[in-house]
Amino acid sequence: MVKVHHDKGDECVVVSGDSDFIQLLNVFDNCKLYHPIKKTFIEKPDYDYVTWKALRGDLTDNIAGIPGCGDKTADKLVKDPELMTEYLKKDPIRQQVFERNVHLIRLVDFSDDLSIMEKTEGVSDWEELADLFEDMGFDSMLKEKTWNKYIQTFGGL
Repeated sequence: MVKVHHDKGDECVVVSGDSDFIQLLNVFDNCKLYHPIKKTFIEKPDYDYVTWKALRGDLTDNIAGIPGCGDKTADKLVKDPELMTEYLKKDPIRQQVFERNVHLIRLVDFSDDLSIMEKTEGVSDWEELADLFEDMGFDSMLKEKTWNKYIQTFGGL
């Protein structure tokens, strides 16, 4: 949907705590990413986010990175394309892992066929959620101050 609105010239704001959406900042100049828990806008990285994440992996999405390539090495490689090319060419397994990860991490553009997408809007049932949290033993979440802060985080969306 960001591409559709981008092409119309609309400003787009994506509200999510999922770091996968950072890649949109590299692609669309009229896109902003707001993190609702941190209550801040995420800055556009000065490197290709998908490349960086493909090197180091994404534990949240169960995507293993290139062995031995953590944040520091990935930072160094994305800022020096020649060094990255050299690094990947030295080991065919690195190249395979990198290419696989790029395909897994890069968001797919469905804008040519929006009929395969479905938009739904949830209804907040805070009482039901509180009961579920209680059943799960999340007692600290149910303290009045914490619970109110939690609800306020999602209340304006």
